[in-house]
Amino acid sequence: MNIAEFKERLLGKNGKDLRIDYEDDVVVTRKICAVLLHSFLQQIEHEKDEIDISSAMVLKDIYDCRICANHIAQVYVKGIMKEGRILGDMKLFDLDPEVSTDDADTYISRCKDRSLRLL
Repeated sequence: MNIAEFKERLLGKNGKDLRIDYEDDVVVTRKICAVLLHSFLQQIEHEKDEIDISSAMVLKDIYDCRICANHIAQVYVKGIMKEGRILGDMKLFDLDPEVSTDDADTYISRCKDRSLRLL
């Protein structure tokens, strides 16, 4: 799935209303998904950021993408996305795998309906 397809699932025909710094033909990885979802929450839903993001610090790879780190922390702490992989006692967000259509739909549902969030 590319960004244009993800934005259409998220916003329908109003997908262009979501402003991000990626081209529409870029494949949606987990880190880009976090950016898209968090941007949606800020720009469209006007949802405030969580102040305490310390629970996201269990993700050992959170700072592997410094630009994405706050986006990842916000969607993790809000219960929209969880860790992608656990290696022994290490939790990884797992930044680079492509997001499936089913996972995208789950994350979008959690963005739009707070009762579905993993808290």
